[in-house]
Amino acid sequence: MRAYNNEYLSYWLGATEWCVRAFHQSDTVTPIANAGQDQTVTEGFPVSLDGASSYATTSGATIVSYAWTQTSGPTVGLNGATLPSPTFTAPAQATTLTFSLTVTDSLGQVSSPDSVTITVVPQ
Repeated sequence: MRAYNNEYLSYWLGATEWCVRAFHQSDTVTPIANAGQDQTVTEGFPVSLDGASSYATTSGATIVSYAWTQTSGPTVGLNGATLPSPTFTAPAQATTLTFSLTVTDSLGQVSSPDSVTITVVPQ
């Protein structure tokens, strides 16, 4: 007879209830978010973030969604916050902006966040 659960697999042999347990380790690993390199940009110019180097770590899995959020600085309109490379226009002032990226793979595993800093300089 075999009994299964998420933590171990047990075998009972005959009426003696002799038991062997083999602990189960998950073969899935969370994906890696890569928000790209920090950038220095000129105020008022277009900016592209780059999460395309994010990747799934479990064999056969792929990245199926991206989630960008702005975590600091004056609020900008982030176009395509669910795409690998969203865009926005740098504010018309010298400032620093920070964005965070998490990704989800095809197995539903969610990455830890990765951040990128955008430094906006005057023209």
